[in-house]
Amino acid sequence: MENHKVVDNLEAAIDLRGKGFNVIPLRSSNPLPTPEEPSDDFSIFKKPLVKWKKYQNKRLSLAELKRYFERKPFLNLGIITNGLVIIDADNQKAVGWCDINLDTPVVSITAKGKHYYFSKPQDFQISNSVNSEFGIDIRSTGGFVVAPPSVHGSGIIYRWVSAHAPELKDVPELGNAEIEVLQEQLSLNEKCIIPHRSHSKNFTKYKTLHYQKITILLLKLGEEMMLSQNILEAY
Repeated sequence: MENHKVVDNLEAAIDLRGKGFNVIPLRSSNPLPTPEEPSDDFSIFKKPLVKWKKYQNKRLSLAELKRYFERKPFLNLGIITNGLVIIDADNQKAVGWCDINLDTPVVSITAKGKHYYFSKPQDFQISNSVNSEFGIDIRSTGGFVVAPPSVHGSGIIYRWVSAHAPELKDVPELGNAEIEVLQEQLSLNEKCIIPHRSHSKNFTKYKTLHYQKITILLLKLGEEMMLSQNILEAY
């Protein structure tokens, strides 16, 4: 079995930053947890080592990032999600739904499920959302996620579905189709995904399609009710 107690994430941090992501160091422990010897406190492994909010609109310099990982190469990696939309599926049922409804090649495997990466469409303001009932969270403006090859407190290693870390430019934009199914499935409130005023025409088009869908369902329901009534009258 792979030994998780010796790890050097310096190269991974430099690589991910070089591919365009906004990388920050997250806390970890030395020695690292393993599946046989997990940590008593999983939350430690998701805590930023820096005052990360000031880096939402600017990145740590390469020299700064190197300094953290050269001193403590076992640190975890975080990605600030400003400009991104990460759909966090936290259980296998949620993963199954996301695999069917979300179309992106940039996916990481986490300790409990998967992260699905999208870029944030300029037409919408998207904030962070938690849906504990269904097990799907949204991380976007003002958030961050744990990135591969970080180690979870359980000892499980985060990894990319692809063989190598992705390029930021290869992350697809969250489309209207994904926005629609997320709104419907998660019952997101208006504060989570709202259109910019300057792009209200696009949102009007989206709303029109949504209401057309509802109208079709209502018409089908009406037809079924009329059919049932006719059957009863025949008797």
